[in-house]
This record gives sequence, C-alpha cells and structure tokens, in this order.
Amino acid sequence: MIASAEVVLYGQIRAGYEVNATKFSKSTDTDKSYHNGVADWNSRIGFKGEEDLNNGLKAIWQYETRTPVTGSGTSPRDSFIGLQSPYGTFKAGYVSNYHLAPMGGKNSPNQFLSSSINSVLSIGRFVRGEARYHSIRYDSPDLSGFSGTLQYSPRDNRDDTLDSRVNNHKGKTSEVLAGGMNYQNSGYFIRYGIDYLKNNSPVDSGADGQIHRAEIGYDANNLLLVGAYQRAKNFDKAFNPASPYARYLFSKAGKGAASGISTQEVAVTAAYRIGNIVPTVTYAHGWDVKTTCSNTADCGGLEKGSAIKNTSYSKVIVGAQYLFSKRTWLYGHVAYLEEGLGLSKGYTGKSLGKARTVGSAVGLRHFF
Repeated sequence: MIASAEVVLYGQIRAGYEVNATKFSKSTDTDKSYHNGVADWNSRIGFKGEEDLNNGLKAIWQYETRTPVTGSGTSPRDSFIGLQSPYGTFKAGYVSNYHLAPMGGKNSPNQFLSSSINSVLSIGRFVRGEARYHSIRYDSPDLSGFSGTLQYSPRDNRDDTLDSRVNNHKGKTSEVLAGGMNYQNSGYFIRYGIDYLKNNSPVDSGADGQIHRAEIGYDANNLLLVGAYQRAKNFDKAFNPASPYARYLFSKAGKGAASGISTQEVAVTAAYRIGNIVPTVTYAHGWDVKTTCSNTADCGGLEKGSAIKNTSYSKVIVGAQYLFSKRTWLYGHVAYLEEGLGLSKGYTGKSLGKARTVGSAVGLRHFF
C-alpha cells in the first residue's frame, strides 16, 4: 500500500480600497483623471507537500494560484514538482525567476506595496523583471552564507504560437537563461539577479534582451533597509514601460512596440517595527530611457545610446502596517508619482509635459 505524503494548505487574502487622482501639466486628451475602487492585492491559495525518499533526498511539489476576492478570475503562480537534497533543489514547472524569488521576498522594496488598479501605489514598474517561466530551476544549498540559482526556459515554452507537430526548429531560438547569487550574514545581505532573453529585441533582429538587478540591505532587529539598482536592455518591447501615458502617445505616433530601449532605475525602502506598528517609506526613480537601435532611422534619427528626453519618473510611497496578529495585518499608505509624458514625435519633438498623480489605499491582509 502506498503511503500518503503530508499536504499543506496555505495562502493569503489581501484586499482594500484605493483612490488616485492625476493632473497633467499640459493639455492632452484630458487635463485630469480620477480612479477609485475595491482592489485585490495578490490574494492566493496553494497546496504543497513532500515525501522523504531516504538518504537526505526528498520529493517535493507545489500548486499555487491567484484567487482575487474581486472575482476577476484565477491565474497560476509557482507550481512545480522536484527533488530536494543536501546538494540543492531541482524544480520543473511554472517557476519564479530569481528577481521574484528570493528577491521578491520580504527584503524586496515592493514587499509592503501591491496594487491591482492603481499603479501609483506600488513600484510595479521597477520590479517588472519579476516573472515566472515554464522552466527547470536549480537552487544551491547554503554554503557559509552563499547560495545561487540557475534557470532555463526552453524555446517552445516561450513561444505559444509554435506547433510542436509541425515546427521544424529552423528559426531563431527564444529561450530564457536566468540566475542569481546571494550572500547573507548577521542580517546583512547582497543579491544579484539576471534574466537573458534570446532574440528579444523588437527592433534589431537577433539582438538579445537582458535585465540585471542588484540589492543590498539589512533585515534584523526590527529594522529593514533595502537599496536596489536595475538596468535593462531590449527587455521592454514598448516605448518607455515606466510611463503608460508615454507608451500610449508613442503608439499614436505610429511606432507601436517598435522601439528598442535601455533603462536605469533605483529604489530604496526603509521600515522599522515599533510594537505592532511598522512604518515604511519607499523612493523609486527611473532616468530617461535610451535607444538601442542600430539603425538610427528606427529611432527617429537618434544615435544608439541617446536619451529620449522627458521619459523619467520619480515616486515616493509612505505607509504603515498594524499587526493585529502574526496572521492579520492592517495596511495604509499614500503615494506621489511624477512622470514625463515623452515627446510629441516619439523620439523627438516638443515636450508633452508631465503627469503628477497622488493616491492612497487602506486594506487588510490575512495569512493562512
């Protein structure tokens, strides 16, 4: 008779009320906008288990999915099967990249800030490199504070338009190679993650995309300090992903997603627990994006590496959590965002001004 392995049910319910208002410095389709509503903040449910196979080897599995309380439908999260041993862990399935785990854990600048309808209330634009791939992932054991990850997502998992019955695999590959390194000691930590996407450039045929992110910080004695730097090239397939307004205006100029760009951003978060209250503050900044076009005609005549003016952004978020218990938290935060709306001709032209947005949110989070 086959013995059954223990199954663990876990998850969180997280939702609240959000409101924001935006004012444009120059006349566009409208000089003001206002949004409010009930939002789900990444509610989820999961099942996981393991079975001891002797000699330190374990079979592990997990299935996790989003379960928004707003009723907008489920979506898959980390789900895999694998093996765990003293020499490391192998997983196969739909698995987070290093930017998301462990960088997306409690030491992430985005940990306390998540929003579904109100982008000003999170730094989602900074952590857009956090992703999940249909992939194989290896995590090394901890070696005196050092650890690392390697991950591979095959070509056919990246391109859902391919039909394996007729695909002759003569085209260019589009797989993902990803990984990361970590060192931590006495509360201090330093991390680096990279995703390398083959043939990801929408402009230069054969150019590869990449995104790098480094974090340094301290997490101990009720204090959390995190500083992060991110650089991406040919990773974003739309003009200035940091600004939905600039992306919209650029597509109106007839360019659509035909822009290869590079970006540089920083984010800093500080939090300190005082009794049951955890005040937090986050600042994020993205500099003007730069072109990566080899052919200047594809980038409005700008030389490769030239900055596209009025595409930077800055954001400040201040908030606090009140811990009713280890499982139930009350959230509240306010935010301010200023972002450039780009130029009238996409790469060149007159400034379209800036958008300034303020927002606030209050909600509850319960773990189980």
